Amino acid sequence: NEIKSESFLEYINSFLSSGEIPGLYTTDEKDAVVNDIRMIAKKECGKDFQDTGDWLWRYFVNKVRARLHFVLCMSPVGDRFRSRARKFPTLISGCTINWFFPWPEAALLDVAKQRIGSFEMETDNQTKGHLMEFMAELHKLMLEMSEEYFTRFRRSVFSTPKSYLSFLESYIVVYKEKFSQINVLAVNIGGGLKKLHQAGEDVRLMKVNLADKEVNLQQATKETDTLLLEITEATGVAEKK
Repeated sequence: NEIKSESFLEYINSFLSSGEIPGLYTTDEKDAVVNDIRMIAKKECGKDFQDTGDWLWRYFVNKVRARLHFVLCMSPVGDRFRSRARKFPTLISGCTINWFFPWPEAALLDVAKQRIGSFEMETDNQTKGHLMEFMAELHKLMLEMSEEYFTRFRRSVFSTPKSYLSFLESYIVVYKEKFSQINVLAVNIGGGLKKLHQAGEDVRLMKVNLADKEVNLQQATKETDTLLLEITEATGVAEKK
C-alpha cells in the first residue's frame, strides 16, 4: 500500500489487462526479442509456429504473462483502495484476491514475542511477558471496539495487522527515547547527589576544625585575660611608686 508513485499502478494495470506495457520496448529491442525467441517458439509450437514478427511478439508476451506474477498488498484504511479500484479496474478483475482477516490472539502474542522478546529492556522476564500479553490484548480490544463503533455509528475504523506492527515498532522507538532521557536525568541527579554528599562531608570536617579552633580560641582568650590582668596590676604598682 506504500506505493511511491501512482504511475506504477498505471503500468501494472496495463500489464494485467494486455500483458505488456506500451512504450516499454523500442522497435530495435522488439526485433532483438523476436529474433532471440524464434528458435524457442519453433521448437515448442511445431505446426502452429508462424514466422511473423507479430506472432512471435505475442508468443513472447504470453510467455511473460505465464511466468511473471505480482503481489499487491492493499489496506482498507482510507480512500486509496477504493480510488485505485475505480482508476485501475484490472486490480480487481485481473487478480486473485486473498482477504486477510484479523489475526487471532495467539498470533498477536507470537508477533509481540518476536518483536519485543529480543528487545533489551530494563526489566525482568516476567514483567516483559505481561507487557507482550497486554499488547496483544490491547489490539484485540481495539478490534472489538471498532466493531461496536460501526454498529452504533455506521462508521468503520480499521485496525490492520500492519497497524499492530507499527504499534510495536512505535513502542520500541518511544521506549528508547524515554529511556535515554531518563538515563540523562539519572546521571544529572546522581551527580547532584554526589556533590551534595561531598558538600555535607566538607561541612562536617569544617565543623570539626571549627570546634578545634574554638577550643584554641578559648585557651588563647584565657591566656590573654591573665596577661591583661598582670599588666593592669603591674601598671598600678608602678603608678603608686
